[in-house]
Order: sequence, then structure tokens, then C-alpha cells
Amino acid sequence: MASSKLQTGNLQSSWSRFCGLTWGERWLLLQAFAFLLVIGAGLQFMNFQRLRSILLRSAPVSSNLPADAALQQAAALTRLVQAAAGRMPWTITCLVRSTTLWYLLRRQGLDSEIRIGVNQQGGEFHAHAWVEFAGIVLNDRHDIHRRFIPFEQIPMPGSTKKV
Repeated sequence: MASSKLQTGNLQSSWSRFCGLTWGERWLLLQAFAFLLVIGAGLQFMNFQRLRSILLRSAPVSSNLPADAALQQAAALTRLVQAAAGRMPWTITCLVRSTTLWYLLRRQGLDSEIRIGVNQQGGEFHAHAWVEFAGIVLNDRHDIHRRFIPFEQIPMPGSTKKV
């Protein structure tokens, strides 16, 4: 019985937060839910580079917002995507969440970058994805670079160049 009350309380709390959003924010939240599904399915059927290429063509970037306003808009959209991802009935991977955020930012005219980093702990290889806007990490800890080395910064064996 207590579990039912807890679930009802969470549902009412989520609903009241949803109702507190502007119409524009509600529309962006619904888009976040939809694109989390579409991008998650897309990554099941094609590789990341192919999906990213398709998404790039469908959302060119062009924004005239001042830097502060653009950063505020990016942060607000990040919160909406994180909220949508947290309410999905299954776990959303960091790659799906980050690709969705990156794409929705592009649809808003905001250029950002998906970063994919790697590390090795205890003999195990780990990869992680996040989004940066104007050099600022949006959907993860600001110091994520300390835990995961982005691919473009990984030195290749026998080379002085970085990937």
C-alpha cells in the first residue's frame, strides 16, 4: 500500500512539474521523449557515424543568440532531456542521451559537440559520451575529462599525432 502511495505521489509531482512548464518547454520535453526513442532505435540498426551523418543533414545550425542566452537555452534543454531520459521505462545509455541532446540543440540552432571518451580501470575498457557547448560540459560533471579521455586527445601508438 505504501508503494502505491509513493508511486501516486511521484506521478502527481511529475504532472505538477510538467504543468508548470511553458508550452514551448512542454513541446521540447515531448520531442526529447520522441528522439530518445528514435535515436535509441537508430543506434540498434546503424552505427553511430551513419546516424550522426543523417542527423547533421536534417538539422543545420544557425543561431543569432548572444552567448549568454544561448548557454541558458542549452542548459534548459539539457534539463528537459535529462528529465525525459530519467522517466523512460528502460535505461537510456549515455550515447543515446547525448546524441538526443546534441540533435535537439542543433534543431534550436545551437552548435554543440558530442564527446566520446575512454578510460581503462582494473583492466576493463570503459567508454562514455557527453555533450559540450562552447567548451562547457552540459550533461555531465564539468570535470568528466579527468575520468574519460576524449578520442581526439588519445595518442596513437608509434605516432606523435592525436586521434
